Amino acid sequence: MREPTQHAATGSGAATRPAANGTATKGQSGDASISALEAKLDALIAYTQSLESANRSLAEQSSLWQKRYQTALDQQANTRQRLEQLLDHLKTLETPQSP
Repeated sequence: MREPTQHAATGSGAATRPAANGTATKGQSGDASISALEAKLDALIAYTQSLESANRSLAEQSSLWQKRYQTALDQQANTRQRLEQLLDHLKTLETPQSP
């Protein structure tokens, strides 16, 4: 976004447009200022909407990764339990059986 340039004669931030006869009018200056503000507001609204969209997308991605992480933790716990059962079973096979 560009910053408004200062008018050399007035030192104000508002730009003035020359009238048809070459002189600047106060009404046109106000119209230009309002138009510039409207353009900035429209740009700000568009930027805010894009940020909201990006935020929703990131929230969805975060939720997906959290679900995947939980699934991986569950699988890890299940695998650990199965390995412990297998090791216990192997230990029972190693112990000598009394007649």
